[in-house]
Amino acid sequence: MKTHKKAKVILAAFNGERHIKEQISSILSSEYPGPLRVQIYLDRSSDSTESEIQLFGDKVELQKNPTPSGSAKANFLNALQSLDCENDTYYFLSDQDDVWNTKKVLKTANMLARMEQKHGEDTPCLVFSDSEVTDSKLEPISKSYFYYENINPDIFRTPESLFFQNAAQGCTFGFNSALKRKLSRQLDTEKIKMHDHWILLAAAYTGKVSYINEPLLQYRQHEKNEVGSRKYSPINLAVRSIRNLKKTKASVDQ
Repeated sequence: MKTHKKAKVILAAFNGERHIKEQISSILSSEYPGPLRVQIYLDRSSDSTESEIQLFGDKVELQKNPTPSGSAKANFLNALQSLDCENDTYYFLSDQDDVWNTKKVLKTANMLARMEQKHGEDTPCLVFSDSEVTDSKLEPISKSYFYYENINPDIFRTPESLFFQNAAQGCTFGFNSALKRKLSRQLDTEKIKMHDHWILLAAAYTGKVSYINEPLLQYRQHEKNEVGSRKYSPINLAVRSIRNLKKTKASVDQ
């Protein structure tokens, strides 16, 4: 299946000079039949991130945030609130330091198109995928983020389970304009624990969610990761679930 809807990639950036060029290049190398644009939201940085972005010229759109967001979460949420919603567009979230598979956009968009065909374009739809966990030099740590974190991606089918554990990474998300409209409303970002968990909850409760059970990006781990991945252990999972429950409830009460 082919789709020719526009693809807009929302990339949150801050002090990302080491890897952002490689990430942008991988996105622009996507095998996608429709128009693809990269919209970068840059917090004021102390390194050469802006210069690295400017190397791409008009292939990307750069938005310099007038005031610091303070976190990747806030940067993404502010971007979702400020970016105009276009009906003929699929939206993708991107970290600044990963590497995308050339078919990531196409496979995600095709899945979204099938979901819209079945449920209607007015139904909020979100697709996520697995990723390969790597070190800073892209050497493999685990072929599957789901396996590494002991995540059952099917837990989204019971939305209540998502209060205890996030099933997906925001950097794998693709979603349609119906969901984008819901994510555009003004929010108290301080009450939201993580943007990707909140977005997945919003999609699960108001629309449809599906996933692609294969790694569609290399998820780079390094010392500057804001969140990162930690190998699963039952104790870690229990502690995180209890600690996160109140914050997750506060996120969806808005």
